[in-house]
Amino acid sequence: MREDIIRLIPPHKRYVEPFLGSGAIFYNKPADMSQENVLNDLDKHTYDQHRLLLNAPSTPSKYPAAMTTIPAIKRFYRKTAKTAAHKLIHEKIEACNGFSGSPVRLSYGIYRKADPTKILRNLPHYQSRLNDRTKLLNQDYATVIRAYDVPTTFFFLDPPYEKTRANFGYGEHKGFDYDKLREVLRSIRGKFLMTVNDSPTMRNIFSEFNIKSTDVYARWSRKTKKTGVRKELLIMNY
Repeated sequence: MREDIIRLIPPHKRYVEPFLGSGAIFYNKPADMSQENVLNDLDKHTYDQHRLLLNAPSTPSKYPAAMTTIPAIKRFYRKTAKTAAHKLIHEKIEACNGFSGSPVRLSYGIYRKADPTKILRNLPHYQSRLNDRTKLLNQDYATVIRAYDVPTTFFFLDPPYEKTRANFGYGEHKGFDYDKLREVLRSIRGKFLMTVNDSPTMRNIFSEFNIKSTDVYARWSRKTKKTGVRKELLIMNY
């Protein structure tokens, strides 16, 4: 969805993501779109991942060789990660190489052979974005919104979906309070765009804002656009 979302971002000076996650919008939007960036996630694991991106060495000679088979990925994952680069690969395996989107906790949970070392090949890009104009925070989303809200701020929000399973690593968000989020968004002076699952509950809670529905296709169904479709809401105050 990132191309569609980026096209909807209005002019702004300060860009804020209170629920950073993978940072897909931040790392893909034009660098000159904002003068200042604030990236936050309450999940300490997510925060540490982006700190690793910032601090990992960008020297290709220090990167492990590509891994394109499941046995190779399992062998690497069983080793203790000591360097920042190796920790990044461990994090990538845990997030992306499990079965049906489930996080990897032990090596037998590795099912996908997608090369986890690719994240290191993109380090120069990630680190160019995590520059002196960008802050990384590990705070409650409401605190961050209130601290950085001015008329020229744009907030991109990607909060936990309804019924997010705890085993996906979002323990802090169990029982997420969407009514509280609505109250926070009601009072902001800047503009926001939020993406969340489409459901009667979400439509009802955020009914006072501008709501657009869109179809999201799974990677394996993009060509056919017949299977693997889910509904997503784009919610804005502009």
